[in-house]
Amino acid sequence: MKKSILAASALFLATLGLSTPASGQNTFGLEVRANGAISTQDTEREYNQNGFGFEATLQYRFHPNLSAYAGWDWARFSALNSIAGPDMDLEETGYVLGMRFQRPFTQTSPTAWWVRFGGIYHHLELEDADGELVDDSGHGFGLEGGAGVSVPFAGRWSLTPGIRYRTLSRELKVEGMQVPVNMESLAFELGVGVAF
Repeated sequence: MKKSILAASALFLATLGLSTPASGQNTFGLEVRANGAISTQDTEREYNQNGFGFEATLQYRFHPNLSAYAGWDWARFSALNSIAGPDMDLEETGYVLGMRFQRPFTQTSPTAWWVRFGGIYHHLELEDADGELVDDSGHGFGLEGGAGVSVPFAGRWSLTPGIRYRTLSRELKVEGMQVPVNMESLAFELGVGVAF
């Protein structure tokens, strides 16, 4: 299933060629990002146990400043006490799809700023202290937005630190009861990208 979704995403990106990038620009890119994240939706959050995760995306540049992206990501959070108690973890996993605008700071600067906005198709998994699955929310749609900088090095490579906010609403079964979970998180990310 994951392979067919990734193949469909790659086909979708390949057919987005509404216009051709400027001559000499790389059309495709691959980016891998790691992050440390905090959950922002609940004041009872124990902030000394924040989340972490990673993401991989494929980008297709169809304009000198505009790219479409698609990928997969995973994040793990210590569950909020108000949801499931202190010995549970939440994992958020799924797919991302959106647009990214990137522009150099000046006409001669190799360093650029970027913003991105898109949708997520994620699910939440509640796991106990032994890593055993307690419940799976099933996939649903959410939103994300982010911003950062791109610092090129070694030709086609770049460092892409940034910050990203995302929100997802799902339901989990806890002790026999359906509990609504509005998962909101703020991630501080460090990425490495390569253009080809």
